Amino acid sequence: MSHGVMDATRRPAGAARQVVGPRLPVRSRRRRVPHLLLGVLLVTVCALAVAVLVLRAGGRAAVLVVTRPVAVGQVVTAADLRVTHVGAGPDLAVVPAGAAGQVVGRTAAVPLAEGSLLSPGQVGPAVFPSEGQALIGLLLSDGQYPPGLAAGARVAVVLTPEPGIADSPAGSQLGAGLVVSVQPATDPIGGTRVGLVLDTTDALTVAGAGPGRVVLVALGSGAGSG
Repeated sequence: MSHGVMDATRRPAGAARQVVGPRLPVRSRRRRVPHLLLGVLLVTVCALAVAVLVLRAGGRAAVLVVTRPVAVGQVVTAADLRVTHVGAGPDLAVVPAGAAGQVVGRTAAVPLAEGSLLSPGQVGPAVFPSEGQALIGLLLSDGQYPPGLAAGARVAVVLTPEPGIADSPAGSQLGAGLVVSVQPATDPIGGTRVGLVLDTTDALTVAGAGPGRVVLVALGSGAGSG
């Protein structure tokens, strides 16, 4: 009798273990389903983003852009150029990246400003300065030009009164000029040599001014000729 009781109590316990045991893996699989769906969704979104970028890049052309200022008559080297992609239309005169070999080794016909797109007419025989303009060289000291002055900058030219002369006329502002070169002077005098393109009349006025009277003032982009 006692053995019968012991057997009866063991059977329900064993049966309970058999019912509870198989349910655990089912619950684990159910928890993993949302994570799998989230992973698939992320992969799909990334794939769509890449496709959009590829489609957008398809309408852009590889062209050459100037990496540093190049003065008129200076030979263009490979280091002066890099490749960029732009939405080039039929009216945009640019040099394709594949034509770099036709540009490198030739001279700059006009001053090439850093960051500007290279066009076919900017290399070859010099056509600068244009009619009505003149190129003048200035030897300037600190304080006569703004810090960081570089080729391609537009500047206003100011003539200060002649020092030591009581009846000297007041200073005057001339028209805007384009800086085409900036180089440290190599002679013992020192200073900085600046190549400047001005209207012919203003250039002649600057050339006739006394030493130390010319001051260059940097103009912002879009500034007028004054």
